[in-house]
Amino acid sequence: MTGSAGQVERLACLGLRGGNHSAQYAARLPGLTAWVSCNPLWPSRRGGDLYYLSACSLGSIARVVLFCRATTQEWSYLQDFMPEPKEVSDLPLGMIPGTEYHQTAARLSPGDLLILYTDGINEAENESGDQLGLECLLSMARSLPVSSAAAAGEALMAAVVRFRGSAPAKDDATVVALRCEGAA
Repeated sequence: MTGSAGQVERLACLGLRGGNHSAQYAARLPGLTAWVSCNPLWPSRRGGDLYYLSACSLGSIARVVLFCRATTQEWSYLQDFMPEPKEVSDLPLGMIPGTEYHQTAARLSPGDLLILYTDGINEAENESGDQLGLECLLSMARSLPVSSAAAAGEALMAAVVRFRGSAPAKDDATVVALRCEGAA
């Protein structure tokens, strides 16, 4: 299901939205705005990348790996920076037997921005066969607009397309951008 231009999906307590189908839409969760882009590898309209947005019982969001702290305007990997960790609950772990999962939690402040992505982003290849990689991805993140989840997500997807140039996509690519707007 692809969202209409200007339409914002609203998720309330225990709400869930996700999938692995072609989609691009904005969403609002308690205390967060979100932007989602899921691009299965063409010509398929469904892909291997599964994403979800959830307003869990504790208001937790999972699977977050890029992080921009609004007060410092600095980007870092969330796995390397765990401010005020807390116990995490309500995660759908163990969906794939034998897969190793890591979890962390961070208390967000208004304006903080999180970027979630799948391997089709950091493993994107250019015409020379060079992969984007994590360092280049973090460098791209540092130049993203942080005024909204949609602006950051759209800019990241455009930067990955520019990096690829004329090279075709070789994997599904999904990005979810989340921006803390204040208390839920």
